[in-house]
Amino acid sequence: MTLDESIQGMRLQVIRRAAVVGVSAACREAGISRTLFYRWQQRLSRYGVDGLHPRRLHAQPGPAPQLPAATAWPPGGSGCWSSSTTAPRRRAC
Repeated sequence: MTLDESIQGMRLQVIRRAAVVGVSAACREAGISRTLFYRWQQRLSRYGVDGLHPRRLHAQPGPAPQLPAATAWPPGGSGCWSSSTTAPRRRAC
């Protein structure tokens, strides 16, 4: 049994338990909110038992993103990052 199947079975048990003892008591026993219970119940009625599988939220494999070419920095093309090239110029009083 995989982790996904175990999670699906636990969710189904909570829904079945709610039919016996009530929603609040079943949620209290399982340590979940009633909002989450009703979300699971809606997914069960809409998609059947397969709707109780955990959702996959991680990124799908695909091509690497293409980054744009770097622009010239710092301005003036001096090629160094000293404070004189990055700080605003001040006039002496």
